[in-house]
Amino acid sequence: MVTQIETVREIVGADEESFIALERILDANEGDLTPGAVVTEARNPESPLHHHFEWDNAKAADAHRLNQARALIQSYRLHVVDERGERTVRFYSNVVIRDEHTYRRTEEILRIDGLREQRRMKLVKELTRLQGDLKAFDEHSAAVRAIQTAIDTLNGAEKPTLAT
Repeated sequence: MVTQIETVREIVGADEESFIALERILDANEGDLTPGAVVTEARNPESPLHHHFEWDNAKAADAHRLNQARALIQSYRLHVVDERGERTVRFYSNVVIRDEHTYRRTEEILRIDGLREQRRMKLVKELTRLQGDLKAFDEHSAAVRAIQTAIDTLNGAEKPTLAT
């Protein structure tokens, strides 16, 4: 007896009208969906995409500079060579302190129980997202299993170190 499993496909996202607008852009551009084309469409106040963007140029410029600051902070790495080998890790890592996102030195985060746990949970979330992306590719099933092993290890780990 063969059991047939029904395939279920569901699109999950912001809203249906915005999705339809994105699909229309993709179709109009030979299958390419670029941020530039999306912004061009969204400039029209009647577009369902319009409300997803900040149109006040001063606010948008500040938001862009904040993104540039994040990229700058995240660009620094620490090269570590010790008895465990050689590796490169982020010098600063993002954590939430008093309900505000901030960066701290990764070495400091690993010494403070609450911050170390917060960082571990974020790594599990990032690995879970990556695992979900890889599941779309049948040929990467070994990588999906390896990520699951990493997630399981992180969920059982007591004290992560700079072994990242």
